[in-house]
Amino acid sequence: MITDDQLEQRLIASRRARLTRSAFTARVMEQVESAATFVPQPRITNVTSKWSPLMRYAQHHKIQAAAAGLAVLASVGFSGYAYATGSNPVELITRIVTGHQVKATLNGHTYLYGTNRSYSDAAISAFAELQTVRDLHMKASNTFMVPKNGIEHLDAGTNANFVYPEVATITRADDSNLYLQTNYRLGDKVTHSDNTGQQIVIPRTTLSYYIKGELATAGRVGQLVVVYQDTFWSHRIGFKEPVTMMTQSFVFELTHSLADIKDADQANRQSPAGSSDNQGLYDPSWGSLSNICLNNGADRCGETGMSNGGQGLYAFREPDIDTKPGPHQFRELGTTHMQTTNNPDVIPFGEMVLDNAHQPAGLIPRNTEGTITKIQGDTITIKSSSGAHWTFTVKAGLVAQFATNWGSPLKVGDKLAANVLASLTDLDNRSFDNAHIYNLQRAR
Repeated sequence: MITDDQLEQRLIASRRARLTRSAFTARVMEQVESAATFVPQPRITNVTSKWSPLMRYAQHHKIQAAAAGLAVLASVGFSGYAYATGSNPVELITRIVTGHQVKATLNGHTYLYGTNRSYSDAAISAFAELQTVRDLHMKASNTFMVPKNGIEHLDAGTNANFVYPEVATITRADDSNLYLQTNYRLGDKVTHSDNTGQQIVIPRTTLSYYIKGELATAGRVGQLVVVYQDTFWSHRIGFKEPVTMMTQSFVFELTHSLADIKDADQANRQSPAGSSDNQGLYDPSWGSLSNICLNNGADRCGETGMSNGGQGLYAFREPDIDTKPGPHQFRELGTTHMQTTNNPDVIPFGEMVLDNAHQPAGLIPRNTEGTITKIQGDTITIKSSSGAHWTFTVKAGLVAQFATNWGSPLKVGDKLAANVLASLTDLDNRSFDNAHIYNLQRAR
């Protein structure tokens, strides 16, 4: 069972912010349909999760604890494509109808779609390639945030319009630029996929080009590719300078035809039908978790051992509930347990600021984790994996209350994971007051 706040904690960094509010809401409604059971509980936080464009990842990994909310999808390498390239896809794909769904298996991997839809073998294989490319992009984009040559990059998605990926054809390549003609926008239920026809010029200085998952020199004229254009803040570490905004383009060669890609993407070209037998093709297990901290590429997260959930400094006592099927499904049992939540006094930020005009300027979510080296009153200091010291000053009494809540005191040597709101004007700062702390959790 998973509560709203537990899911919120786990999702805060599972994917970098990239969507407008309407897009976020639509994708949540589209993709988090049936896998989670939520305990009814009043929301006591004034900030919500930061954001996951593909929530199926979170669904699949929801049994993982807050560590899943403290790391981003990233990796410094990727081995191989995850889709079939055999010469006879009919022999590679099997289909089984279960209720309102068709289960299609390709090279041991399962994809699902509604029985009212029809997908060719080539379309299923093309969809598998698109999923692989999406995964590659997430890994590459987040790995781009790892500091290099004194520069770190942070997600600027909350300050820039989301740019949907485009299927495009290379029309020209020279020593300075890559030139492309877009063919097809890969959309969603908010902004439908559609044919396009624009020219894109990408400077090589801001281009990462991939062939079968490996960095390479931009390919030949006529090659079909997927183009992702991500916006980042660029920060010179230690100089205390204002950040600058830049765009990095991630381009991935495709092996399937444009027609097969459109067939694979058919559900995103129309309004949702609203029934399970009309569900478009999707991957129920999409996503992988690695250990680069959100907007803090110097540190590694997800290593505090919180596989069963963390013990939060921000917590409340919640009644135990009978969740067995039947007329008393939500009957309170008369006992209680401690429930980790998010800081109710954090600066309102993100989805809970209903009017974007009132969104606090110059803030960005960052995560870290490490070993507690000092506790003085209500101030906690940790040493992260990079050797940096982070300091958190929480609300008076929270440190003392921790032992009462969880049965043992917070102490030096404990592992602590943190979600904070940092200032874009001082990204070298590692000290945060209570208003800028979203969540703190000790490993169980």
